[in-house]
Amino acid sequence: MRKTRTFLAFLVAVMVITGLAPYNIGASANSPGSDMLWEWVVPPRFAHANPFENGFAVVSYGELAILPGGEVADFPLRGLIDINGNLVVPMEYHWFGVMDGVLRASRHMYHRESDPDRLSGWMPGGTPVVFRTWTVEADGRRTLYIPDDNRFDWIWEEFIPNSFFHFETRTIKDRATGEVLIPTEAGIDLPFSRGFATAFRYGKRGLIDANNDVIIPFEFDYIWPFIDDQQLSADVPPAWEAVSGNSVTRGIARDGKWGLINNRGEFVVDLIYDYVEDRWGTRGVAEFINGMAPVSQNGKWGVIDVMGNIIVPIEFAGASTWSGLAAVRNDAGLYGAFDSTGRLVVPFEYDAILGFNSDRIFVRKDGLIGFLNMEGEAITEKIFDDTFGFFGDFAAVSRGGRWGFINKSGEVVIPLIFDAAWGFTEGIATVQTDGKWGFARPLSDPTPSAMALVNTDMGDTRFINLQIDNPFANNNAIITQIDEEDYNIVPVIERDRTLVPLRFISEKFGGEVDWDEARQKVTIKKDSMVIELFIGQNQAYVNGEDIYIDVAPTIRNDRTFVPIRFVSEVMGFRVDWREKDRVVEIQQEAR
Repeated sequence: MRKTRTFLAFLVAVMVITGLAPYNIGASANSPGSDMLWEWVVPPRFAHANPFENGFAVVSYGELAILPGGEVADFPLRGLIDINGNLVVPMEYHWFGVMDGVLRASRHMYHRESDPDRLSGWMPGGTPVVFRTWTVEADGRRTLYIPDDNRFDWIWEEFIPNSFFHFETRTIKDRATGEVLIPTEAGIDLPFSRGFATAFRYGKRGLIDANNDVIIPFEFDYIWPFIDDQQLSADVPPAWEAVSGNSVTRGIARDGKWGLINNRGEFVVDLIYDYVEDRWGTRGVAEFINGMAPVSQNGKWGVIDVMGNIIVPIEFAGASTWSGLAAVRNDAGLYGAFDSTGRLVVPFEYDAILGFNSDRIFVRKDGLIGFLNMEGEAITEKIFDDTFGFFGDFAAVSRGGRWGFINKSGEVVIPLIFDAAWGFTEGIATVQTDGKWGFARPLSDPTPSAMALVNTDMGDTRFINLQIDNPFANNNAIITQIDEEDYNIVPVIERDRTLVPLRFISEKFGGEVDWDEARQKVTIKKDSMVIELFIGQNQAYVNGEDIYIDVAPTIRNDRTFVPIRFVSEVMGFRVDWREKDRVVEIQQEAR
């Protein structure tokens, strides 16, 4: 890739000096359809890949790790690439993850007595090992991480920060009389926050202040803690805050009922709502998201705000909340949705409301998924089988087992041709084809020459758009140089027929190309079809049948050019000509 870019830079410089106009693909203002042109960050080549997060993506070529005892692990060696596709951390690590809000890389290594790290364990054959960890900097540099030996269990505390379960005991007293309570000790659930801490005694929970006075007696089964600057860790607070409630009130529960308290320990809502205790824990207590929480009374559901005001009446069969949206099920089993003001924005006509993000709602009806805007208006038909929802401006969607991407207007911006796809994260899409993962992103500021290649009518079929004298092609929405080694390889017109580089077209549509130098013969194989062409001859053979072509194949710049309409239509592709832009559009027939 670097060699190609260097060559391109040199060639463009020569063209500018000589007064020739190069076909740039970027550096112009955005225009309608510009989000339908993408470029590879890294073409599909990885056996495993995770979506981008914090500027990096975890990738692997699939080579299994070898453990210190010589055993072959059941997991591959992993590395990191940056947003430009550069491998910045080599593929020699066993695990990547965020610990204490910092990106770490780890691997099992042989443990020596002189090692500063604590022994982690032994391999089956008795080899002592240490799970050694490095901190990964923003540029990919790594620094060995040495845990604090004073911590009770540093690995556990990396994920559950210290003071989350510190089992602190305190002597507590009655707030009004100052009398010390017997027994005198209570354990602290979480560190003090906003002047309070939730504490437990004999399996019951209460609230104490910094003077160890009991604010709420130890009579409750559950109290959501208030959290401020002493939150769990650098990367956890937003998620914790979203799940646990809000900054104003907290849930408090006893004997199957819950209510709300404020940060003075006063009840805002009495214990009037139902919750359940099962093997999954306590469920249904003050599960606020963006100021809305579902509530239940006597088998009916509604939604309240952080002060207990009713947003959705408690008269429905079920309710759940997302960011700014409440999905509600009526007695007929159909779903609708309300916004935070209590306005019905999605009518009760769907089998499920699957999620909401980036101001788009995805719903299911009759087994198929579609998307709505915040007014409940459809932006797509209900035609998709699966989706992760929108991440920013794009959503990965599947149909018939194939994945692609749509924009927030519901338009297909990458055709549904990939084997799998992750969501669109940090401006980059993660896709898989033929068992390999790659990364693509929208082309930044495409120029008119790139915009001429836009396909505004994409679906679930493969296509290629080529423009006369343009060295780039639109290959399934990905702008691709036709010949990575030669910028001069471009489609041409000869005797009113468009000739294109054979290998590029055939291989992009899954065909195989063979060259017989002695006979000047090209053979194209695709599925059960065999096409034979001879340089300079108007006779071609399709599965042995003699066929006349009016323009013979030719060689230009050491590349074989063929009449595109003949080859494409014989291979079962549809060919259209767009005169205004001098663009030939080649598309597989719909499946």
